[in-house]
Amino acid sequence: MSAARAAHAAYARAARRMRGGPGAEAEALLRAAHLLDRARRDPRQLPAALRFNLRLWAIFAADLADPRSPLSGPLRARLRDLCAFMDDAIDEAARHPRRARLDAMIAVNRTLAARPGSDHGQ
Repeated sequence: MSAARAAHAAYARAARRMRGGPGAEAEALLRAAHLLDRARRDPRQLPAALRFNLRLWAIFAADLADPRSPLSGPLRARLRDLCAFMDDAIDEAARHPRRARLDAMIAVNRTLAARPGSDHGQ
């Protein structure tokens, strides 16, 4: 098994274990936003905030890649695009931290946490 495939399988297992309904996903997204918000004020917090966001969004991406996902193809494609955006934003913020980049990531996390039925699998 390749390293990428092994990592994908590990994230998929973690995603299945973490599913706790809409509240759990919303809580994780709000925590991700909170950590990024703290990092805007204290740049020393940035590495931990980015790691948390990267792990969270990797779990979402693994969940979307699961062929048993109940989501429609078009919705899965749009959510995969959002995962790719977050992955790129995290990478860019790690290399060149800018407030606007952090603001965008915070907005995405808060918006998804606030949506009705905020369970990722819904």
